Amino acid sequence: MTEVLKQLPASLDVLKGRNVLVVEDNGLLCYVLEETLREAGCEVVGPFARLPDALEAVPTIHIDVALLDINIRGQLISPLAAHLSERGVPFIVTSAYSSNDLPYALQSAHQLRKPYTSTDVLENLAAALTNNHRNN
Repeated sequence: MTEVLKQLPASLDVLKGRNVLVVEDNGLLCYVLEETLREAGCEVVGPFARLPDALEAVPTIHIDVALLDINIRGQLISPLAAHLSERGVPFIVTSAYSSNDLPYALQSAHQLRKPYTSTDVLENLAAALTNNHRNN
């Protein structure tokens, strides 16, 4: 386990055993995200590097929370985000863009700006789960 993950607060225990969908087309970033999530006790769904693959798989898989890159090989993640919203699955949109540069439909989504750290990812996923639980 990395030193960063050893020092994480107990508030991140909400992530243990959770299915986290990862949609990201950067191979190195996928690897880092997988390692980070597994070390935090999450089950990784994917990662998917192509939007059609994610759209095909998602309806058949239980997902607790999702981490979605805004742009997957030139395709906006909007259709997948809409599907997750309909299912009540909280998600975080990752992007190097400012929120004003995102498509209107995604401007109100929870956003995590790139570059980010492993701690940023875990804290944001935990917050998304906690906030979604309060809203349901």
